[in-house]
Amino acid sequence: VSFASAEEVRAAQELLLKGLSFEELMKRYPNPEQEFDGFISPQQLSPQLATSFADMNRGDVTHEPIQMGNRFYLFKLSAVERNPNAEPFELVRNQIAQAVKRQKVENQIER
Repeated sequence: VSFASAEEVRAAQELLLKGLSFEELMKRYPNPEQEFDGFISPQQLSPQLATSFADMNRGDVTHEPIQMGNRFYLFKLSAVERNPNAEPFELVRNQIAQAVKRQKVENQIER
């Protein structure tokens, strides 16, 4: 849900705290961005959004408004989906371990 000012988004958060559903909030503050219903991978998000969504579970709403440009946003994580093309963790475990070791060595060298 998009808001024009910090005051407007804080008022909307108060409505959510009082029990208004996010879906009802969307109806009160309609905008064309709400029509998006696809999936976005974490790599497609800006670092700010990726950080905001990192600790969220399905159904959670962002605790703090996110400012992008001159607008403020509240997001609800409606679904989480696994990439169907992702390799199983068991297959990439060694690659990840090697990358971590390499990073540690690079950090030691830099020190």
